Amino acid sequence: MVLGIGYLSHLLHDKYKYSVLGIECSAEYINLAYKNQKKFYPNSEGHVNFIEHYIDGNSHDQIKLLTQKYFQKNSRKYLYSWPACLRRSKHNNSGFIC
Repeated sequence: MVLGIGYLSHLLHDKYKYSVLGIECSAEYINLAYKNQKKFYPNSEGHVNFIEHYIDGNSHDQIKLLTQKYFQKNSRKYLYSWPACLRRSKHNNSGFIC
């Protein structure tokens, strides 16, 4: 799931007890997400995790490895969500980079 600062990730854990891996290209947003988690969602630690990764057309193998690392082996259902994102990346000024 594309992260932002983690609100949707924490909602999915709080409401449905999902384990969530938030993927974000901005280290700044990851730090904010962990601060929010510590302050507002301490029970989600270990169930909601965040990693820095720029998602592109070649990310499939990396996401597969991350899925194996962060989710239980007996889990059979995963939710992948990559919402469109319009904030500007520091690395590219095109405006359509997450």
